[in-house]
Amino acid sequence: MKKVIFIAGFKPSKIASKSEKIIFSVRMDKERLTEIDNIASEAGISRNELIVQCVDFAISQISVEKHKKVKK
Repeated sequence: MKKVIFIAGFKPSKIASKSEKIIFSVRMDKERLTEIDNIASEAGISRNELIVQCVDFAISQISVEKHKKVKK
């Protein structure tokens, strides 16, 4: 039985995408990658699909504030 994963409004799922893909590498701890693989397996999606959805979710939640430089 698959577990349903919810994280503050985030639920990984299969999503069809027809946009252009670019290959790049990311380095991370082995333990974190194992966690990602376990979550992806439980959600029934690939590691790549989970990582892309996590990045999309994080980007939608981030607010970047610009700071003015203080002249001395």
